Amino acid sequence: MNPFCCVMPLSLAGLGVAHAVSVDVVLGDNLGPLLPARLVTHLEATGAAVSVQATGKCGGSSDLCLAFGSSPASRAVIGPELLAQAGAEGFVVSDGRLAGSGSGRLIAVDGNPGQLPRVGDPSPSAGAAYGAYAVLERVGFGFVHAFQPVIPSSLAFAASFAPPTPQVTVESPKWPVRSWHYHTEHPLELTDFLQGFDASCAGVNASAAPHCAFNESWESMFPDMLRFVDWLLAARQNRLEWIPLLNWQWGDQGTSPQRLARFRNITATLHAAGLLAVVDVPVAERQQNAWYMTNATGSIAECEADIASHIDQWAAAGFDVLATESGFSEFTHPACDVMLALLNFTADYASDAYGMPAYVKAHCSTGQSCPNFTDPRTGQPIDFNFLPALGSPRLNVMPHTVQVYSRDDPAGDSYGNANLTYMFDFATWLAERSTARGDGREVVWHGESAYWVNYDIDVGLALGPLYGERRLNDLRWLAAQQAASGGGMAALRGQNVFASGSPWSYWVGNTVAARAAWDPQAAGLTQEQAFAAALDPVAAALFFGSDQGEMPAQRLKAVLGKVVTDHRQLLVLGNATGVPAPPPGPQGTTYRNGMAYLGGADTWSTVETLVQGHSTQPKRVFLAAVTNWTKGQGAPPGYLDVLAPLLRALRSMTAAHLVEVASLAPMVRPEAAELFADLVAAFNMTALRAAQVEAVYEAASPSSSNTTRHAALGRALLAIRAAGAVVAANEPRYGVSSERVAGWRGTPTSYGYGFLWTVRSLMYMWRDYGLATAVTALAEQGEVQIERLSPCYMNINDPLLIGLGSNELQELGDWARREAEKTGIDWVKALGNCLAQPDAEPQYPRDL
Repeated sequence: MNPFCCVMPLSLAGLGVAHAVSVDVVLGDNLGPLLPARLVTHLEATGAAVSVQATGKCGGSSDLCLAFGSSPASRAVIGPELLAQAGAEGFVVSDGRLAGSGSGRLIAVDGNPGQLPRVGDPSPSAGAAYGAYAVLERVGFGFVHAFQPVIPSSLAFAASFAPPTPQVTVESPKWPVRSWHYHTEHPLELTDFLQGFDASCAGVNASAAPHCAFNESWESMFPDMLRFVDWLLAARQNRLEWIPLLNWQWGDQGTSPQRLARFRNITATLHAAGLLAVVDVPVAERQQNAWYMTNATGSIAECEADIASHIDQWAAAGFDVLATESGFSEFTHPACDVMLALLNFTADYASDAYGMPAYVKAHCSTGQSCPNFTDPRTGQPIDFNFLPALGSPRLNVMPHTVQVYSRDDPAGDSYGNANLTYMFDFATWLAERSTARGDGREVVWHGESAYWVNYDIDVGLALGPLYGERRLNDLRWLAAQQAASGGGMAALRGQNVFASGSPWSYWVGNTVAARAAWDPQAAGLTQEQAFAAALDPVAAALFFGSDQGEMPAQRLKAVLGKVVTDHRQLLVLGNATGVPAPPPGPQGTTYRNGMAYLGGADTWSTVETLVQGHSTQPKRVFLAAVTNWTKGQGAPPGYLDVLAPLLRALRSMTAAHLVEVASLAPMVRPEAAELFADLVAAFNMTALRAAQVEAVYEAASPSSSNTTRHAALGRALLAIRAAGAVVAANEPRYGVSSERVAGWRGTPTSYGYGFLWTVRSLMYMWRDYGLATAVTALAEQGEVQIERLSPCYMNINDPLLIGLGSNELQELGDWARREAEKTGIDWVKALGNCLAQPDAEPQYPRDL
C-alpha cells in the first residue's frame, strides 16, 4: 500500500457515517513544546471530535486513535528493535485495528532524535516530528505548499480504512543534512518576518509613512511562519537557513534590541519544532543589503575582530549553524589570500567559540581565478569559487548551481556556462578527497528550486515540476556516485535547496526537491519512475479518498511526467519536431533553447550581455536584433530558419500542457481545489507567455509585412490582457497577503517591490510588447524611439544598491535619474533610466 495515498474505490457517501468522527489523540513525551498543540489544532480543523488522552493510551471506543511520539500506546506496537532499525532521525509507523473497538483504527508513530540545537532549547525527537506529519498525511492532510496546507473536511474516510493486520512502515533518511535555504535577499513571503520587521508599503522605515495603506505587524505573520514549519517537517527537513539583511539607512532599527529579540524568538520556535537555525552571513559580500561581517579592506587582525563580533551576535541569537558567502559579490572578490584567510578564520572561530559548523557556498559564476593558488586536479590557477577547497577542513563547502539545470543539461550560456557538469565534478572530487583524508570536511549540494530574477516564478511560468525533477536528478546521480565509491564519498552529506517562493506551481518542485534528500528513490528505478514516485505526496494532497482509486494519481504522474520531459527537451535542449537541431558542441543550444525566450528580460540582463557577452540567464536574440537568417557558424540564429519554428513549438507545447493539466480538475478533492487551481493558473500563464513571445518576435522580424506586424502585435496584446485576468484570479491563492508579495512597496531587500510584483504588473510581457512596437515603428516609418530601444527601458531596479550594496551610490543614482528626466532629451532620459528604480509604481501600458 502506498502510505501517502491510502485510497480505495470507496466514496464518503457510501460510508454511512453520520456522526462526527471521534479521534483519540495520544501525545508522547518526545514531541517538544510546539508540536502537540499544532497536531491537535490540525485535527480539530477537520470537524472531528478530538479527545487528548492524558493516560498515554487510546480510549478504546473511538473511530480513530492517533498516538504521536513515545507513549504507552505507541510502545505497545512499536518495539525498540524497530526504532533501532530506523536509525538517527528515522521513524516507525504502525497502522492497524484499535484493540477492543471492533472497527476502530490505531495509527502509532515514534522516531529517533537527530542533531540537537546548539543552545539547548527544548526540542522534540526529529524522527517523532517527521513521523507525526507522515501520519497526518496518511489520514488525509496535505503539506505540499508551504503556506496552503490541505485540511480534510472529514476524517471519516481515514477512520473507515483500518488494515485487518497491522502494517509497519520504517523510514530513514538518505543523508543527514536536509536544509532549506529560504533566500531572503529576495522579497519573498516571509522575508520581512525572518528579518524581524513588520511588512509595510514603506519598508523598514514604516514610521516615516504613518499613512501607509498596507501594514502587517511582525506578530500577525507568525501563523504564516508556523505553516512554513509544518511544511518543513512534513518534507523531512532538519535545517532552515536564511540571510539577515542590513542597510545603514535604517538607522537604529537595523540593530535594535527588538529586532535581535525577534531573531531569538524565531530560532527558539525552530528549536521547539526540532529544526536547526542556520544564519547565512557573508564574510565580505556587499550585494543586495547583505549584513556582511567585514569590509575586507583593513588589516587581517581588524577583519578578524569584525568577524568574531558578528559570530558572537548570531550565536547569542540562537543560531546553530553558520553559512557564509565568498567574494564581494558573485562576480568580484578581494585578494585571494585575504579571502581564504578570512574564510578560515570564520570557520575556526565559529567552531572553537561555539561549536557551530560553518559552510561556504561555491558559486558557478565564471571568469574569476586565483593566480597564486593551484587547483590540485589540473595544476592551473584555481577558480576563485573553488578556493575554499584549499582552506581549513572545518570550512564545509556547498557547490551551488543555478536555475533548472542539472549535470546532463546545457545551460545556454547562463552565467557564462555552457553547462554545469564541472560543478558536479568538483563536488564529487572534494567529497572523495575529504573522505580519503578523514579531515571531517562536509560537502553539501546546493541546487535551486526557483531562481526568481527574470527567469521563472516572477514571470508566472509553470516550471515547478521541472525544477523538482531536475533536483531529483541531481541527487540520484550523486547518490549513485556515492554508492559506487564503496564508502569513498562519505563526506557528501546532503542537500541545501535554494528556494524563492511557492506559488505558480513551485510548491510541486519544492516538495519533490526537499523530500529527495530524505529519499532520492531506489537506484533500480529509471528517472521517469523515480519522479513519478516522488510525486506521491502531491498526488495524495490532491486526490486522497478518491472514489476512482489510484487512477487520478496515476494520471497526474503521467501528465507531469510528460510536462517535464517536454520542458527539458524544448526549454533546455532546444529539441522539438520541426525545429532545426542545435549544432553539436557544448554551446550548441545557446540562443536556441525555449528557456531563453520564455523567461523575462530586463535592463540588467540586457546590459550584462552587451558589456560582457553573457548574463545571469540563457542568452537570447534581442527583439531589436532579429535577422531573417542565421549568419554563419556560432552566430545568433535567424528568425525564419530557427526562431519561428522554435517559438511555434513553444506555443503549441504549452497550450497542450494547459489542456492536459486542466483535464484533471474534476478529479481533485474539494479541499485541494484552490491548490490545484494555482497549478492550472501557472500552466495558463505559461501558454499565454509563449503565445505572446511568438507574436512579438513575429512583429520584430524583418520578413514580416506591415499587416503581419500589426496582427502579431494584436495577438500579443490579447495574450497580455488574458494573463492579467489569470493573475488577478490567482493572487488569493498565494497563501499569504498578496500585497506583501506582489505590492510595489519598500522591503528589507534591495528591491522596491514584492517578489511577485512583476507577475501582477506583467512587466516582462509589457516590456517585450513595448520593444516590439518600437521595432515596428522603426521598420515602418524609420522612427527611432530611443527610450524604448535603450537597454535601460523600463528599468525597475537600483543597480548600485543591488550589485554594490552602496547607499551613497544609490542616492547619487536616484539624483542623476531625476536630473536626466528634467532635460527632456530622449537619449539622456534613456541613460538616466538605468541608474535607479522609478519613484512611483509604474502603470502599464500607460508607462510604456
